[in-house]
Amino acid sequence: MMSWNKVAREVKNVYLEVDLKLKNESKVCSKGCSFCCYQVIRMFPVEEAPISKYVEDQLSSEIKTTIKANLEKWLSFLDDNTPNKQLNEHDINEFSKIAASQKIACPFLINHECSIYKVRPLVCRTHYVKYSPEQCEIDSLRVGEQEGHNQQKHAFQVFSRVGREFSGQESGWRLLPYAIAETFGIRRQFKEVLLRPISLIFK
Repeated sequence: MMSWNKVAREVKNVYLEVDLKLKNESKVCSKGCSFCCYQVIRMFPVEEAPISKYVEDQLSSEIKTTIKANLEKWLSFLDDNTPNKQLNEHDINEFSKIAASQKIACPFLINHECSIYKVRPLVCRTHYVKYSPEQCEIDSLRVGEQEGHNQQKHAFQVFSRVGREFSGQESGWRLLPYAIAETFGIRRQFKEVLLRPISLIFK
């Protein structure tokens, strides 16, 4: 069975490959622009490994305290703005609109910058736009370029293999705040989230 540290290395290797492939793509995204950070972030379960390791090894106590408070706020906002204890794809999509309209940021966003930028999830590093950056301020749920989606599809194959080697099964999407809450010592009752299987998206 694959170790947690090896999972983290495998995922980071995919990140490096994806970053290289997208390096020369035309884009208007720049440091300090964080409008897309008000989306509800989904991640592959294996991505928890590099993120949790980075949090434990690289972030200061002050930053960790800020992120934990952000996480608690985000999770409470989810509970207060979703109708049922069990949430489906429609519920999450509706919640995404509410969160975006009220400017509820990703818990890792601090002073308009990603505090885990080096290990940000695949959906974040593949999301970019080629024109009209001012449109992102109007619509923080703006869809990114197709090539980013193509890179997600490629990475899905690797992440699926790594997941099977680590846990013996292929897992579905996870919400970033759910996946990383335990790293910050957050113990609470989570609503069950039933998201569309990744394999249906990247078939």
